[in-house]
Formats: sequence, C-alpha cells, structure tokens
Amino acid sequence: GQTPFTCPKDEPPMFFTACEGDGDNPCRYDPVACTGLDTVFWTIQCNCNSNSGSLDDPFIMVCNWFDCPPPPQPLENFNNFFCPPSAQTGDKCNGGMPGSGDIQVCNYEPSGCVGRTDDGVFQKTCTCKENSGNRIFDCVTAGPPDCSPKPSFSCFSGDSLVEVKDAGFVAMRDIQIGDLVRTDTTSNSGKFEPIYSFGHYAPDLKDANMLRIHAADPNDPSTTASIEISPDHLMAIKGQGYVPASTVKVGDTVIHFTEDGGRNDVSKRVIDIEDIKAAGVFAPFTPSGTIIVNGFLASCFITLQPGQSHLFSIASFHSLAHAFELPHRLVCYYLSSCSDESYNTAGISSWVAKPLELVRWLWRV
Repeated sequence: GQTPFTCPKDEPPMFFTACEGDGDNPCRYDPVACTGLDTVFWTIQCNCNSNSGSLDDPFIMVCNWFDCPPPPQPLENFNNFFCPPSAQTGDKCNGGMPGSGDIQVCNYEPSGCVGRTDDGVFQKTCTCKENSGNRIFDCVTAGPPDCSPKPSFSCFSGDSLVEVKDAGFVAMRDIQIGDLVRTDTTSNSGKFEPIYSFGHYAPDLKDANMLRIHAADPNDPSTTASIEISPDHLMAIKGQGYVPASTVKVGDTVIHFTEDGGRNDVSKRVIDIEDIKAAGVFAPFTPSGTIIVNGFLASCFITLQPGQSHLFSIASFHSLAHAFELPHRLVCYYLSSCSDESYNTAGISSWVAKPLELVRWLWRV
C-alpha cells in the first residue's frame, strides 16, 4: 500500500533524494536519438528504491546514466550510409545505391513523457528517398507527445452482471439510467434502487487495467464467483468495510449475494486475484451508493488515495464520496432525472469530472 511515486517533471532528482512509492515505473530523462536506433533512447533512468535500515528516508531515488549503444554495422546496400547531425527536406543523402529502391530513415528531436513507460517519439523524421537518380531527404515534422495525465478507470467491466428488477441479470454495458438494480441495505436480501447517473461511462474503451477477484466456499469449490473491478474502486470486505480492490488479499471474506438475493458473507473467501485487460468501463451511481455486481457487494465510488480506505483513519472514502455526491443525487434522483447527462472524452460524467479534479488537486496540496 505505498503511495505511487510521482516523477519530478523538470529535471532528474539528486542522487539519494527521499521519495515515496513502490518505484514500479522508472523516471526517465534526457531522451536522445542514437545512430542505428529507431526508438528514443533515455540517457538517465531513476527508480524509487527501498532504503533498508533507514527510518528517516525509507525510500530514496537511485539514478543510472547510460550512453548510446554502439551503432550497428552499416547496411550493405547503403555504402556506409549514416544519418547527419541534422537534415532538411531536399538535402542530399550520403551513401546508398541509386536505383535500388531502398530507403533509410533518420530520426531527430526525440521527446517523451517523464514517468511513462512508452518509447517516446521523434518529432522529426527524415527519409532518404530516390529522386531523379539522386537520393534526398523527405522530412516530416510532428508535434510533441501528449504528456497530460492519463485518465484512471475506476469502475466495473462491461461483462459484469447486475440484477435488474423484472429483467434478471443484465451485462453492465446494457444497463441504463433509470434501471432498478439490486443494492445493499440493512436487509439481508438487499433492495432495488434506480441508477441515477454513471460516474464513468466508456463502452468503447479497450484494454482497461482491472483485477479479476475470485472467491468461493473453501469447502465447495463449485461455488466460485468472480468480479472484474478496477484497483481504486471500493468493494465490501467483511470486517473491513469498503476497501480499494487493490488491497484485497487471498483469504479475505467478501460480502456476496446468491442468485435468489440471499446474502452469504460468511463462506465466500477470496481464493485468487489476477490482472486482466477488460473491454468497456462503467461506474453506475445509486442513491445508497452501493451496488451488487456478479453477486459481490461493492461501492459506487473510488478511493482518493491509492491503497487507502479511510481519510486519516477518520472517515471512509465511501462515506465521504457518498456525502460529496449529495448535490448530484439531489438533482438527478430526488428532484428530476438526468437521463441525458454528458461525458467528457475519457467517459467521466460532467457532474463528476470537474469536482473530482478539484478534490484531487486539493488532496495534492
């Protein structure tokens, strides 16, 4: 449950700088173009590593410096072709065999996003092409990479099932605002409540990172059930309340409902957890802030601090989010309907996007 580390954006950190997090994603700096490589090469890479034995700084930054690898042997058909330090469209290419039809690519202006594990991009690419018996460069310029934060997908997969009143079990991708779905109350069988909004609605999203959590009665393996849920989404664990799915462990007892609506929160225990890629992401909101998905009791909300279920051990993020949602719930459930709500390009409801951005900004401050 370490807080994910955020890479310093402007320049590499000083060696042995204190940091927080698990260091899974390296911080990379100073991208360069290396002769013979068709991808960006990063000359500095830093990781947030455990500093065993230190109570003051349990995690520190450790950086390594790298040089371009030796260039490969020149291509036989290019007579010792090499990329010049710079090139423009129309410049003559050195080497090559006129009439061979072969081409060679030179990359310039490398760039990338700190803290990302993608390869980065070359903002300028010049291709050596044959032109009227000569070889000249044809250059194409692209913009810098988009380094804006990638949206986090905190929700359920499109294949997840919810029980809809008078319709039975329906895939999450097929439910709509106004549908009555089974939720949790103090009664053992739960009750049906309307979906008044989708906090997240992205039916066309592919390859969303999620967890598939399997649970079963240890004495009866045939009772296995599973839920596909994003790591930051909150789900109910007996004795712990609503916790981020990322913190669920094998052996935890889930609160599970059988197909007839009966509650079974004693024998179903987590037996396996796997990382998956899911298609379609959905986060329906109900008045109680709860929903039963594939039989598992879950919250409609997410944690605002990865790996944590409570704010300073005082109030649960589930309760805080439910209270925070009151204005939205008041308008779209108690006073009217918001069946025509809109979503941004990431699929976040317009009711949720700006307030969530504000809350996360305040949290960082």
